[in-house]
Amino acid sequence: TVTNPAPAQSGTNVETDQELRNRYKNYIKLLNKGTKGFYEALARNLNSNILRVLAEKNSSLPDAVYLNVVPKSGIAYTKASLAIIKEGVEANNRAFESITVRNVSFTFISVTFNVILEEVDGSPVNAGKHFSDTADAIAAYLDWFTWEWGKPISVDDLFVICQQIPQVRDIQLTSFKVNGSNETNILIPANSLPYFQSLSITDISDVSSPVTRENTSIVQNYNQLQLQEELV
Repeated sequence: TVTNPAPAQSGTNVETDQELRNRYKNYIKLLNKGTKGFYEALARNLNSNILRVLAEKNSSLPDAVYLNVVPKSGIAYTKASLAIIKEGVEANNRAFESITVRNVSFTFISVTFNVILEEVDGSPVNAGKHFSDTADAIAAYLDWFTWEWGKPISVDDLFVICQQIPQVRDIQLTSFKVNGSNETNILIPANSLPYFQSLSITDISDVSSPVTRENTSIVQNYNQLQLQEELV
């Protein structure tokens, strides 16, 4: 007799043969010589301005590793700075891997939708505050400081976030798009992070005179995650 008083947790599905081949090809040398954590910690220790770093196998060369770095300052590293990091990692690399250091690749995200607003607790509609509140909520969700590498962006999650902003009576579902699409997920490359680039909201509360509010430039920077609205 076998009893199972509690369900199992943290299991994984059986790998396919191709998944096993890919895992072996990408990580066998990296993990046997210098772990991902080793390279990432080494890079941060060598340069205190590095906020995040992702180590991955460089399959174009034998015994080679990519280090994708995210600087705290918000200013992409120059070629000279990347070369200094590379030299430092290679000098302290016990596995003698060839190192290529490169700036992180950002995936820019734009959100657009139509909304109907309503009064809250007897207060008149404040469309500007709605725009700012929505921008802040999206920026907090797409926070690349903590975003998991390679995690897709859920359009459904973003819709729920925007739907829950105060003053929202309804969001026109067919109008809700992320990067021009209303697909369930927006894929992010494994070595990339999301970057909230723009927001456009069309207020259709008065169908005879809709008003669009949007920002006109890249607005989610490294040090400040708030969007500033501009009326159109």
